[in-house]
Amino acid sequence: RPVVYADRIGEWCAKQASDSRRKAHGLYLTPVSVADFMGARITAEGSIVRVLDPAAGAGILCCAAVEEFASRTPKPNSIEVVAYEVDDELAAPLRQVLDHLASWCRERHGVTVGARVEVTDFIMANAEAIRSPELFPRSSEAAGFDAVIANPPYFKIGKSDPRAEVASGVVHGQPNIYALFMAVGAALLREGGRFVFITPRSFASGPYFRRFRTVFFDLIRPTGVHVFGSRRDAFRRDEVLQENVILSGVRHDRWHRRGVSASLTISSSLGVPDIDRAETLMFHGFDHMMECVRAGEPLPMYDRVRYRYQASVVIDEMTRAVDRLFELSGGRSLYLQHPVQRIWRDLHAVGQHIALHYEAGLEAYGRTLVGLPSGSPL
Repeated sequence: RPVVYADRIGEWCAKQASDSRRKAHGLYLTPVSVADFMGARITAEGSIVRVLDPAAGAGILCCAAVEEFASRTPKPNSIEVVAYEVDDELAAPLRQVLDHLASWCRERHGVTVGARVEVTDFIMANAEAIRSPELFPRSSEAAGFDAVIANPPYFKIGKSDPRAEVASGVVHGQPNIYALFMAVGAALLREGGRFVFITPRSFASGPYFRRFRTVFFDLIRPTGVHVFGSRRDAFRRDEVLQENVILSGVRHDRWHRRGVSASLTISSSLGVPDIDRAETLMFHGFDHMMECVRAGEPLPMYDRVRYRYQASVVIDEMTRAVDRLFELSGGRSLYLQHPVQRIWRDLHAVGQHIALHYEAGLEAYGRTLVGLPSGSPL
């Protein structure tokens, strides 16, 4: 998958970068699971779909969005991607990732993908879009995008910073740059275009963001907010401590002034740590079993029962997580073309195997702990 390929390229690039460079450019990778979740929040109709990623990095989020569009039915004939990245050292890897994405979509789904990489500052390149008090697209991208998806950089900029000056109608004081990315991204959407960002949640309160909230939510009607239960969850691999949210919405100018009836879905998760814990639990058992095989030693009964129980725990936790994902995916998750229904069916089918039955595994493990026979033929 292109999104997995982008993740590997991004991880390699991040390891080559110094801490100061990573901090200066906000080079923190979006996990694949988070990117997939964000990609699934985007919808668009038409034979041609235009996607904007204003802080592309290695391209993981635009890959997730394009994969989602290409795998749907009906699917667009072509997808146009515009990816901005200010770090010129990432330009070549990003182009490589997008070339792979185009080949994958063409060969797997018969969808044409055209990608353009802009190695420049996204805010300054589109300053005209937020100079207008009405925040209507007036830049070279005036046709508007169908979707914008991003994990923008997070750091404060000074009042004299040129980016803060051009965005003075949206923010004031010493704003965090991610708010500028949100404002410009929203301004470049067409009416009805989809917005999905992962950002700190600080924009939701406080005087620094009051003007931003007024302007931004005059354009974007929020449709969903996903809250991470842990500050380490979203960017755990990079050891970033940050309270993040995923905000999804649709451009609907002055929606609240028109008396539009709107609904908002709020969800939360500890999803990334849950998956990491399950993988650690499973692979630890596999590693020990293989060590016994290589040494020609039998696996002790206690370990056999324990590993069976741990496997049932993993299946039980993942089943509950996928059940929740199925609920949040809405009615379209019932269609055969939707990946969530296949994952849901496969996981429930695996869980029906007697060797992975949670209660049976728990009983056998408990009996062994107190010195009784496991009571299981397995």
